[in-house]
Amino acid sequence: MGIFDYLRGWSELEVQGAVPERVLNAMAARNIPFWGVRKQDGCTMRFKVRRKYVETASGLARKSQCTVTDSKACGAPVKMKALRMRYALLVGAFLCTAVLAVSSCFVWDIRVVGNETLSTGEIVRALSDCGAGIGSFWPAFTGDSLRNEMLLRLPELRWVAVNYDSSTITVIVRERTEKPEMVDEHAPAHIVAEKSGVVSEISVLMGKPQVVERQTVLAGEPLISGAVPSTFGDTQIVHAYGTVQARTWYELRASRNITETMKVYTGREKSRWALTFGTQRVNFYGNSRIYGGECDKIIVEYPLSVPGVFTLPVSLVRETYTQYEATSAAQNTDALRLEMEAELRDYLNTLMKDGSVTAASVRFSEKDGVLTGTLTAECLEEIGRTVPMDEGEVQQIRLENAARRAGEEHTDD
Repeated sequence: MGIFDYLRGWSELEVQGAVPERVLNAMAARNIPFWGVRKQDGCTMRFKVRRKYVETASGLARKSQCTVTDSKACGAPVKMKALRMRYALLVGAFLCTAVLAVSSCFVWDIRVVGNETLSTGEIVRALSDCGAGIGSFWPAFTGDSLRNEMLLRLPELRWVAVNYDSSTITVIVRERTEKPEMVDEHAPAHIVAEKSGVVSEISVLMGKPQVVERQTVLAGEPLISGAVPSTFGDTQIVHAYGTVQARTWYELRASRNITETMKVYTGREKSRWALTFGTQRVNFYGNSRIYGGECDKIIVEYPLSVPGVFTLPVSLVRETYTQYEATSAAQNTDALRLEMEAELRDYLNTLMKDGSVTAASVRFSEKDGVLTGTLTAECLEEIGRTVPMDEGEVQQIRLENAARRAGEEHTDD
């Protein structure tokens, strides 16, 4: 039976006679469709025909010296006829349709797509401040107005699209890419040591070097000065440029407990249910106590909605609690050492600035159930950092230049 047969309806007939097959042969000769043939016994047969052929089939049965002993109508028309006098059911169906139609004009779900730095909560709050929160009447606003207001409220966004479909708002965002810091090439500046080390190579493009190769420097010491003195003229104030490669050393430590806490589930599990209407919640349980001890809690929400058709502010919430006991177990020491060494080396790479590790070793020690790893590394990296020249220093250099020029003029006189 197909869906179209159900919608059109059919009748199931029971025919009795000496040779009930004659009825089927007569119907086939007249091109009357039938299906679902079942032979009850040697003299009884049941089959299905469309409702409009019931009288014709009964006449053919009489001509074949058979009788129709049972006729049962089925399908959607029969069901609808039976429901026609049930006014309460019709009113309920009308009210449900009206509620769905009215509900589709309100926002009951908000989804955010494309955010990386900004959290979904921040975007949803900004959207709510623009008047498009949960429960708002969506025909009162437009996507363009929301987009403009969102861009004003969240300057971190570069592009916003607000789409509405079946009580659901989908906010698609693209975040701004931070612009690189612009360097003023004319601003006076020095290059100082960001880390302590031994200088291995220095390359100066602008400025005066303050260190030489194989010299030990401490963090904060000047490497390339932005003040360039001249034997026959004024001291030049420039923006120092250059690179300083140095050997640096690191000693990093990490500690981990050899024993770890594991969960051993007891097999006890309990679920409880609740119903939410918008922001209101109705609990179907008496108290909040579940089990003594520790439990894992899993919350699953079943919203009352048909995706792409309608969404209602009603959800069935299931909370599942699984009890477990915390026990201590010894970890594999070799695996733990490999894991700690990998973490120390990864952390070392984050501390270096444009450099590489030339030598490294890791040693471990155990005490009181704690495994301690110590990474000792020698690296070759860039240690220079540009810092603006102090305004007082700039003024002092200019005063010295002016005094020198005044002394030269006095000598000429």
